[in-house]
Order: sequence, then C-alpha cells, then structure tokens
Amino acid sequence: MIPAQAPVKVDPDQAPVVALIGKTGTGKSTLGNTMSAVLSDPQLNTVFKTSSSIDSETYKCKKHRTHWLGLSSRPVVTIVDTPGLSDTAGQDAKITNDIVNFIRSDVGKLNYLLLVLNGEEPRIDNDTMRIIDTFVQSFGLNQVFGNLGVLYTRWSFTEDAELVR
Repeated sequence: MIPAQAPVKVDPDQAPVVALIGKTGTGKSTLGNTMSAVLSDPQLNTVFKTSSSIDSETYKCKKHRTHWLGLSSRPVVTIVDTPGLSDTAGQDAKITNDIVNFIRSDVGKLNYLLLVLNGEEPRIDNDTMRIIDTFVQSFGLNQVFGNLGVLYTRWSFTEDAELVR
C-alpha cells in the first residue's frame, strides 16, 4: 500500500493561472471542469457551465481556484474559463477585450494560455490566428508564445481517424 501524500501547501497568490481560450464549442468549459476534477462529483459540475448545444454557453469569464485534478496532494491552480470566440453572436472584439481585461484586473497574472481546438477541425484558420494575435498585442510576443499550449478536444484515436490525420 502506498502511503497518502500530505497536501501541498501553496500560497494561493502564487498559484499558476491557466486561461482556456478558443472558439465557441471547442470544449473549454468541459476541459476546465476536468482540470478541476468536478466531473467526478456531480454536485460540483456547475463550476463551469456546459452544454451540448452549438450556441455559446459561457458569456462571461470565470475563474476557479482548485488543486490540480482535484487532488489535495497536487498544486493549487487558478483556471480561467472564457467565452468562445468566432461565436454565433459575432461579438469577437468585445469578448476578446473582456477576456484581456478580466485577466489583467480580476486575475492579475497569466502563466499559461491554453488554446483549445476542436480535433474534428484541426486546422488553425484565420479566426484562430486573430485570437492569438489579439493576445500577442495585449500581453506581448514572449509572454504568449513562451506560455502557449495547444490542446485538441474531440480527438478520435481509432485507426481510421489516425489515417485521416
């Protein structure tokens, strides 16, 4: 039997901040819930609201401070869920400004920018490039590309899907 590890004690102000950005419907909120481990507890599944609709579900930025994957032995992180860009309402400029202002004023820092893409549409198109460019203009080239990750959701691991890729 492996002994339980003592919880990691981290000053919450030092907790890294992970912002989830991307187009509407890529699964940012579901990913945020997974990173927080709230999907394993149905009573907590309201941290970031989700739906299976093609329409936007997230209208305002929201942050959630938690232990990574919900395990008290893991470090504390702050996850920022953001509204989708290239959304059905055509509000990209306003949404992008709201995201940047939220990170600057409500969160205060940004350690990781995680670009969430739909694996069924894996190309980085002009809309996605505009999203990245806006963050570069707002936070600087080194801050963005030095801390940018790309994650694909809806990624099939079947043999047929691998042949298509």
